[in-house]
Amino acid sequence: MGEYFVIANTDTQEFVEPKPSKLWEILASYPALVYYLQAEGNLGDGGNPEMRRAAVPTTDGRTLGETQGEELPPSIDLDRFNTKLEAWWPNFGRWAKDHVRIVGSHAAEATWEEIRRSPEWENITDEILPEVRRFEARRDTPPDADLDRDVACAPDLVI
Repeated sequence: MGEYFVIANTDTQEFVEPKPSKLWEILASYPALVYYLQAEGNLGDGGNPEMRRAAVPTTDGRTLGETQGEELPPSIDLDRFNTKLEAWWPNFGRWAKDHVRIVGSHAAEATWEEIRRSPEWENITDEILPEVRRFEARRDTPPDADLDRDVACAPDLVI
């Protein structure tokens, strides 16, 4: 039958149990899952909007990045941009700096069963997996985005 796994945060007593839940199936189905939850960083590092603006065509066929010395359109509001990113990716880095274990059903201790059955542990699978799926697909702009048309809400992660 094989061994089944959960990804568990022992600090917050939260766990994710993707289906299928054999280790290779989790890795193949959700390659960014652990990275997404444990990332330490800022999605809107401040460089993204300007870099994206640099590739926007101007009316004379050049890009904003090629209009050196000319007055550029005003920058986007970075606070607004970061607020949108946090709303779109609320669980990015949720487990940063926490103790996380990938626990198998055949572990020497009964940890796997305890995590899955104990009321002290919270299963956050349904909250996390759709967000990770969007993240992996890098859907750049949320449906409710009202950001400038030349700015995309895409986290910087390449796997």
